[in-house]
Amino acid sequence: MFLLIVVVLLIIDSDRFFDVHFLVLDYLNTVIVVGCVALFFLELLLTEKILDFYFNINFYIASTILVWWLVTIPLQIYSEYYHENDMHYVYLNRIIMACSNIFMYTCFTIGLLISKPQLIDE
Repeated sequence: MFLLIVVVLLIIDSDRFFDVHFLVLDYLNTVIVVGCVALFFLELLLTEKILDFYFNINFYIASTILVWWLVTIPLQIYSEYYHENDMHYVYLNRIIMACSNIFMYTCFTIGLLISKPQLIDE
């Protein structure tokens, strides 16, 4: 479905596709990511994996991506309304993006260090 929407947008407005940031694609991408994370958490709650979730690398990745998306999406929404002369917003945007990226990669690193390797039975 996402690929179909991208193709339709490309056909309708191909000149604008590579120049402008499409908010429709960002919103749809956010819905897909948050939906996948919600389904992962639901699956985790319905199985016995919940007993040792803190050893699962997928838990760290899903929770970190969920927090990162919830922090960075408002920046993309408000980026339409700022002017190049508004340096306070530019600095705030840089600080929030830098802190959220540091948070994300730190959580990934902690998850890799804490989680047990998952062995595949052959």
